[in-house]
Amino acid sequence: MKLEEVIKESFSLSPENQKDEIKFTELEDWDSLAHMFFVTKIEENFNVNFDGEEIANIKTISDLKKILTSKGVTF
Repeated sequence: MKLEEVIKESFSLSPENQKDEIKFTELEDWDSLAHMFFVTKIEENFNVNFDGEEIANIKTISDLKKILTSKGVTF
């Protein structure tokens, strides 16, 4: 599953509206529980594990892409 698909599935945000600067906390479907489910989906789909600091630092799509890139994920 592509990153855009995981974001769409998790937060009902269409790919054309997924701008790197969008803050997850500003999305209508965001809450702390949704964030953890989202993180779990990302970990499962990209075969990575995040530590607590990384999870706390996932504030925007850009932040997420940077962390994934640091773990060897390419887009």
